[in-house]
Amino acid sequence: MSIMYFVDTETTGLNPNIHTILEFCCVKKVNRKEVDRLSFKIIPSSDDLANADPQALKINFFNSEQWHREGISQQLACRKIADFMIGSKGSATIAHNVRFDVAMIKSLLSRNNVEHRLPYRLVDTQSVAYAIFEPLGLRSFSFDSIRNFLGWDKHNAHTAEKDVLDLMRLWDLLSPTPIDECHVAVKEITVIRKISRAALNFGNGSDTNK
Repeated sequence: MSIMYFVDTETTGLNPNIHTILEFCCVKKVNRKEVDRLSFKIIPSSDDLANADPQALKINFFNSEQWHREGISQQLACRKIADFMIGSKGSATIAHNVRFDVAMIKSLLSRNNVEHRLPYRLVDTQSVAYAIFEPLGLRSFSFDSIRNFLGWDKHNAHTAEKDVLDLMRLWDLLSPTPIDECHVAVKEITVIRKISRAALNFGNGSDTNK
């Protein structure tokens, strides 16, 4: 049995030692079918906000009133995460730059003294995307760069649930699909690459310095 936890965290910054999670989403799939979903905003402490990167708050659309109205406490969030993401044989956590998300989750759980048993297998879609898309000309492997490359809509990007939905979409694109016990299907990816006018001019023998 395959158990996959597709995860995204939106945070107050990039350092798990001083920053924390503002928004969390995780979809649990068993044998590639969604069976459960956990999604919520987490209310940061005053110290968290004092240590926050202002750019991170801006990117994540943080609004104090909204978070206090819609969010849950860090302690409750930790209990929900620990009860939801349980490692077992055949389980894995999948994320874009997965080590970052897992480090942020573990840091939050540790600071709130909540024991956990997260899956030990980690699958990074950023690395898989590098292997597939780098030969096609992609040079940046941030999620926004991949969205641009594939022509995906970026509305609500950098919200946890939107990013998890796109994460699952990317995983379905990049990973082989089991057909039966003996066969898998590997998708053929077709990408239309934009060629700059300068390159076209060069190919036609025109002056490219204009």
